[in-house]
Amino acid sequence: MRRPLLLPLIAGIAVLSATLVGFGQVSPGPPGSKPPSTAPAREASPPTGKPTNQPNGPTVPPGQGTSVPGGAPADDKTPPEKVVPLVSYPDDPKLAIAQRLLSSGHFEYAKNLITQVLDARPEVGRAEFFLGVALTKMKKYEDARPHLERSLQLRQPFPEAKHAHHFMGWASYHLGELGRARSDFEAHLAEVPDEPDSIFALGLIAFDEDRLDDAEKHFQKAIELQQDPKASRRDLAKAWIRLGDLSMRRDDPAKAEERYMTGLSYFADHYEGWAKLARSRERLGKVKEAESARNEEQRARERVGVKDIEAPLPVPPAPPTNTDAPPAPSSIPATPPTDAGKPASPSK
Repeated sequence: MRRPLLLPLIAGIAVLSATLVGFGQVSPGPPGSKPPSTAPAREASPPTGKPTNQPNGPTVPPGQGTSVPGGAPADDKTPPEKVVPLVSYPDDPKLAIAQRLLSSGHFEYAKNLITQVLDARPEVGRAEFFLGVALTKMKKYEDARPHLERSLQLRQPFPEAKHAHHFMGWASYHLGELGRARSDFEAHLAEVPDEPDSIFALGLIAFDEDRLDDAEKHFQKAIELQQDPKASRRDLAKAWIRLGDLSMRRDDPAKAEERYMTGLSYFADHYEGWAKLARSRERLGKVKEAESARNEEQRARERVGVKDIEAPLPVPPAPPTNTDAPPAPSSIPATPPTDAGKPASPSK
C-alpha cells in the first residue's frame, strides 16, 4: 500500500541531483569515467613573461608580461625608462628677438635689446652670452670676453652655454692671444666634438705659429666635416683658401692656384680669395690670368658692398645752414629692421 509513495520521492531526488549538476557541484559523467576532483581551483599564477601550461594560468607571450602601473611590463627585463628632470634657467622673451637680430646681421640692434634685458635682470646668463656674441660680431673683442666668461660663471643650463668657449676663442684670437684662444677652442670641441669652425680656428692658430702640417690637418678636417649639402659654402671656401695660403707659404704657387680656385668655386664673393689667386698667378707668370683675377676681385667687392681699398675717401658734406632743423638722432631708433623676423640660424 505504501509503494506508490516511493515514486514521488525518487523523482524528487532526481530533480535535486539535476539542480546540483547545474550549479557545477556534481558532474556524473559517462559510465566508467572518473568523478571530477572536488579540490578547490588553483589560483592563477603571477605573470612571468613566459608561456605557462598551468590549468588556470594565463598564456603570456614572451616579453609581453602583464602591465603594471606606469605602463611597464611587470616582468620585463628591460630597465625602466629614465625620467629626465626638467631643467630651468632664467630667460627673457626678448632674447628670442635678439637671436633673430644676430642671425640677420643686425648686431647693434641686438646689443641694445640685450642690454635692456640685463639692466632689468642681471642674473640672466643667456643674456650675457648673447651680448658677448653681439660684441664679438661687432669686433669689440675685449668688451665681449667678460660677458662670455660671466655666462659660464653663472652655471645656468641654457642651450647655448656649450658654445661660449667658441666665441671666447675668437675674441682671444683677434686680440693676439693664441695660447688662450687654442685652450678655448679645445674646450669647445670637448663639449661639441667635430665642430668644423673650431677645428678651422685651430688650423689658423697652427698656421700663425708656423706649424704647417698641423694647420693642413685641421683645414682638411674642417672640409671633410662639411660635405653635407646644407653646409655653409662660405665656410668651405675659406678653408680651401687657407689651404692655398699654406701652399704659398711652402713656395708652391701652382698648388696654391688650384686650391684658391676650388675655394672660389664654392663662394665667388670671397674677394680676398680672388686677390690671393691673382698673386699666385703672378708668381707663375700668368699675367693675363692674374689681371682677370684682379677684375673678379673688384666685382666681388662691389657685390658685397666693400669699397675698393685704393679708392680715395669721400669728402664729408658741409654742415647744414638751417639752424632751425631738428638735431640728428643720437641713438638707434627703437623700431627694429623689417627683416628682424627671419628665422634664426643655429647658434654657435
